[in-house]
Amino acid sequence: MSPSFFEISMITSFLLIFIFLCHFHSFVRSFVRSRFEKNYDPIPLLELMRYHSMIPVYAVIVYGVLITVGQYAMRNREPFNLRRLMAFWNLGLSVFSWIGMFRTLPQLLHNLYHLSMRDNLCMDCKFKFIYNILCSFRSI
Repeated sequence: MSPSFFEISMITSFLLIFIFLCHFHSFVRSFVRSRFEKNYDPIPLLELMRYHSMIPVYAVIVYGVLITVGQYAMRNREPFNLRRLMAFWNLGLSVFSWIGMFRTLPQLLHNLYHLSMRDNLCMDCKFKFIYNILCSFRSI
């Protein structure tokens, strides 16, 4: 079974986008970087997480308790009609995910193309990429 025209055009589009993002990273980065990204300093947040490492554990415990309490409180009630709200929520999550992908993919492809795998996985962001937001968020 041969691939359809749609499948071939989608694969070609993805390959062209990949090549563009790999080779024109500096253009894309200078064009789309916001003031927040240019002035972002990851060190305070990394230090906060280093010294308060139990915060995620507490958040998971509170989340589990709220799920249990919510199920107990709603066991004899009729379900809410939240289809439209959930549709907007899912649309918002989808848009946020796409924006995040478009913001981080050029830097990720640049790093994978120009740095070794060891540098990508082991290099400390504080030394080489101190103002690189992708590396900073990846290290978090």
